[in-house]
Amino acid sequence: MTYQRYSDRLLLCLGTYQFIEETLRFCLIRCHATTKFRLDGYLPYHFSLQGIEDAALGRLIEWYKSYTVNEELIRDLQRIKKTRDYLAHRGLALTVEESSNEVFMSDLLTKLEQAQTQADECFKQLEGEMQTTDDAVNRAYKTLKTDYAANNKTPPKAFEDKPPELDES
Repeated sequence: MTYQRYSDRLLLCLGTYQFIEETLRFCLIRCHATTKFRLDGYLPYHFSLQGIEDAALGRLIEWYKSYTVNEELIRDLQRIKKTRDYLAHRGLALTVEESSNEVFMSDLLTKLEQAQTQADECFKQLEGEMQTTDDAVNRAYKTLKTDYAANNKTPPKAFEDKPPELDES
């Protein structure tokens, strides 16, 4: 019975880590879009989204450090990364004896619940970061469009309807 609760909780926890990774990807893509907007007309800026899409949690955290002043969030993300790595690679790698030992499984379940709590707290912090990042890219886009209009210039086609995507190459 405890093994089933543990495996259910493990899937929930791993899902939370996936949401954290996707939120970091969103923030990084928006940060690079902001950079692209701000450099338009001054310097070319080409960045591959595939690198962000392919990056694991540790790399995403390292890249995001450059775009936030929230040092506590970065420390929390680095701390949960270690737990996430263990759970993703070893979470279900239990012996028959371990999985049938109620005391052992109960202890694992308690540790997993703590990991879930920490992951939930990180995700809540990231939600605020996501909003801040999205606001920044929208301000940069609006400023760019205003600058183009003030100078009677036609913005690049990619800028007409929506913020442009970064180069996919």
